[in-house]
Amino acid sequence: DAKIKRAPIFAAAEHVDLLDLEPQLRAGRCALRTAIAWMVGASLSSLFFLLGGDQVTIAILIFITVIALVSVIPPILRIQRIISAAKQAEMRRLQSEIREARAEVLESTQDGPDAAPGRLADLLAYLHYVETLPELPFDKSKLAITSLYFAVPLISWLWISLVQSWLGMIG
Repeated sequence: DAKIKRAPIFAAAEHVDLLDLEPQLRAGRCALRTAIAWMVGASLSSLFFLLGGDQVTIAILIFITVIALVSVIPPILRIQRIISAAKQAEMRRLQSEIREARAEVLESTQDGPDAAPGRLADLLAYLHYVETLPELPFDKSKLAITSLYFAVPLISWLWISLVQSWLGMIG
């Protein structure tokens, strides 16, 4: 069963390492593949649906599109919440460390010219990195390719409906 095969991928995504979001990206790709499978199946079978008329075809295609969205949205939102929670926890921890490092730097500069090493700068840079991490489990190149997979069936459905309407007016 496909769900059993995907279970370890989604289980690995439950643990977030903010320096390596590969398990979350893998789970996001897995969820997108499920939705794509629905869309590809729908686009291939849409040719057979056209035999029942425009309303039936449109209703079936809308139903399949809803199923595809329902198959992708819950896992993506779950992964997004996991990444967001990890980011928030790490930012709270970092802000506490930054306050301590700032106090150390202020103390060392008041006592003389020797400032503390770059710990404060390192913490601030890491905080910026954590703040700018994307929360959605997609890398941009994969998302662009996947959006094409969604767009092609939708455009083909619209095109087929248009051609069928034109042929209906002519014939």
